[in-house]
Amino acid sequence: MAAKQVNLIFSVLAGFVACISAATNVSVSANANIPTENVVAQSVAGTAGYAWKAISSTDCRDIGQSFYVTNDLRIDSFSLCASSGIGAGASGAAFTVTIYKSDAVSSIGSAISVQTGTYFLSSDGVKAKDWITFDIDNITLSGGFYYTFVLSFDDYAVSRNHAFLHNTGTDMYPSGRLWQANNGGALGSSGVNDFAFSVQSENQKTVRLLIISQ
Repeated sequence: MAAKQVNLIFSVLAGFVACISAATNVSVSANANIPTENVVAQSVAGTAGYAWKAISSTDCRDIGQSFYVTNDLRIDSFSLCASSGIGAGASGAAFTVTIYKSDAVSSIGSAISVQTGTYFLSSDGVKAKDWITFDIDNITLSGGFYYTFVLSFDDYAVSRNHAFLHNTGTDMYPSGRLWQANNGGALGSSGVNDFAFSVQSENQKTVRLLIISQ
């Protein structure tokens, strides 16, 4: 199995390296229904599948979706709507989630969090129209900025892919964009395409109760 190089981008400002949080506990789950609680951003439109894949160095694609945050919050998870079952090579595959922060919808900005996880097994029965939720190590997002979650498989394998629904030709979520990086290239965005996606924050009532109880 060939290793896929994952480049982490560190922002340098006035001689100092920006801190990037890291975690290794991203979990995945599948549900027939779109998340409805603690929703930060959401677009349910999706007409065609678009593959996240890492089959070879000339046939791979990292995918992502940006969204706008109005107020400070802590992000808990994000979800995408599957357009198919998972490819056989994606079963149990190691993957990375990178969160970027930017002050413009057209810019990917800088990485602020890099987290890793292990994907579904084929036996888990993930199917088309399931909402796939990536439960990450919660991080704080500041209001007034754009954030992008990006998914990448860590190495290559035959049929290592999973497709997710996205809309084409109409901007269904003007406050964000579909992002992609093909064959190890730079991340680029589409001004009119978005994934069907949802972003969820921490349950603020639970957080307040925990603080009071202490």
